[in-house]
Amino acid sequence: MEINFSGITDVGRSRSRNEDYIGQAETLNGSLFLVCDGMGGHAGGDIASKTATEVITGVFNREVAKDIPALIYQSFLTANNALLGISSANPDLTGMGTTVVLFLVKNSEVYYGNMGDSRLYFFNGSDFKRLSKDHSFVQLLLDKGIINELEAEIHPRRNEITQALGINETIEPDISKSGFRVRQGDLFMLCSDGLHGMLSDKEMLALIKNREYTVNRKCELLVEKANVAGGNDNISVQLIEVVKPGSDAIAEENNDKNIKSSGSVSTWKILSVILIIIIVISGLILARVYMSNHSMNNTDSISNDSILSGIGGPLIKSGPDSINADKEISKEPESRHENYKGTGNSNKSIKPAYTGEREVQHKAGLINKKDSGLKVVKP
Repeated sequence: MEINFSGITDVGRSRSRNEDYIGQAETLNGSLFLVCDGMGGHAGGDIASKTATEVITGVFNREVAKDIPALIYQSFLTANNALLGISSANPDLTGMGTTVVLFLVKNSEVYYGNMGDSRLYFFNGSDFKRLSKDHSFVQLLLDKGIINELEAEIHPRRNEITQALGINETIEPDISKSGFRVRQGDLFMLCSDGLHGMLSDKEMLALIKNREYTVNRKCELLVEKANVAGGNDNISVQLIEVVKPGSDAIAEENNDKNIKSSGSVSTWKILSVILIIIIVISGLILARVYMSNHSMNNTDSISNDSILSGIGGPLIKSGPDSINADKEISKEPESRHENYKGTGNSNKSIKPAYTGEREVQHKAGLINKKDSGLKVVKP
């Protein structure tokens, strides 16, 4: 599969330090994309987001996995344990953690998972929808029907999350149960709440669906627009555009067509043979009936022969020759049996060809940030 991608993270206009971190890596298990939004004082957020990105990428590079959803969970668990180990060994980092949203492209399928309120969106040319589900206090209110979407966008506790890496020993991430196939033109967006907290879905869609912009330009415009809207938090975004779906999907479709075609040919062949047999048997039966009637009227045939011979007509023979005619007709033509096998293109994957820009990490000075407004609420 061929894709274009781009990613940018920006400090925003209200923060003095960027605690977001984005990752892009070609791993043993596919093309991996990450957005992590760190939290915690005294550089804890910086360390948490970067560590989580590096640990998760490392897990995806250990070995080729058969179960991708299980691999995503294992990578989250490993990162969670690593962060807990760091914070327990460094009292100054106590309470640090990070959200995470993961997106994986493997052959012609994509997988994803998340913890916290960093999001994954999907645009297929007409519909723009969120694939991830926030782990936040506001999302709990939405699930219970206490507030609506419009109220959620301005709720005073919208920055409080219920899950993150590095906070609890147990984790409950949302992970896609299986991969799903993509089509040409599909676009995926990973982002931190610094983007979706500043811009509405409608505003983000207006930029994303514009075909005149490259994915890199779209990222730049999204960040610029979020800053214009206030830039109250660090802003991170990654865009992945499907240029050409994987060849294995096409091969499978061809194989399906060939299998159906093969089945149809075999069916018609069988029907044709049966029809020929029925025709031959019907001919034999009619011949026997005719000859039987002809034999029973043998006397009349002789009289007619005499009459015809008297007037110079042809002599119509009867007797043994007529009976032997059945034997000649009963000789069936030899039938040919042919095997039809479906043929198709081999399942060959095309590795992603990356034509997008490399990630840009904007880092500011290391000072204590206590004005983040981010809290972790234990479930």
